[in-house]
Amino acid sequence: MGTQCYFAFPVEVYFPKVKLRIQHPKKVYFVDSAFITFLSIKFSENFGRLMENTVFIELLRRGKEVNYALGDNWEIDFVLPDEETLIQVSYDVSNPETMKRKLRALKKVRKLFHWKKAVLVTWDAEKKVDGIKIVPLWRFLLEGY
Repeated sequence: MGTQCYFAFPVEVYFPKVKLRIQHPKKVYFVDSAFITFLSIKFSENFGRLMENTVFIELLRRGKEVNYALGDNWEIDFVLPDEETLIQVSYDVSNPETMKRKLRALKKVRKLFHWKKAVLVTWDAEKKVDGIKIVPLWRFLLEGY
């Protein structure tokens, strides 16, 4: 049995057909978020990326199959096909345009996939909008979605 080093985890785009999956780039998440700050120029601009990495590691810890979704004008950070769940991560949704953009992508993909469950993980916002659960990161980590 060989030794495996878990430094980074590649995540594929979600498509039922394998041929379509390999045509798109993989997103990479690190086992330790310190690598993001080490490889980055500015720490302050990476809160969203750090949150996204944290959510990924938590989903991995929970044993979830994780993909992402990509379209013309949208991207969904995490697609959990076994649970038919979409998860979007955004540090700050206080700007109405940011909130609108994130919710629009979730609604569009939820309708496209015919899935009901959609979650937006933020730093501190908590509410429900059009059937989309908006939860702060701390609650997501402690309670799930």
